[in-house]
Amino acid sequence: MSEIILVNLEKVKTILGDFRNEGLTKVSTTEVLQKYQGGYFNNTNTPPSKSFNANFGRVLKRNEIELEITELSSAEPTVNNIGRETNPSLWQLNKEKSN
Repeated sequence: MSEIILVNLEKVKTILGDFRNEGLTKVSTTEVLQKYQGGYFNNTNTPPSKSFNANFGRVLKRNEIELEITELSSAEPTVNNIGRETNPSLWQLNKEKSN
């Protein structure tokens, strides 16, 4: 069973809005995490069920509609900011709806 983590969805929405304002159309879970936490923290040797990073990705997935994102890939091979291989999801930044 996955661990429960608390994620401020309003903060995530702001981060995703900032990415959109920068002209980005796609971002990885790692990029969102870096902005959310102020850096990326590697969870090597941590089971996915207990990994904050993996659980954060699950929160994004569960809230795709509210966050106005679409998962393009659930395992996009990349190297993180400390040189380790990781496989975060890749997200399409959907256009924000006008209020």
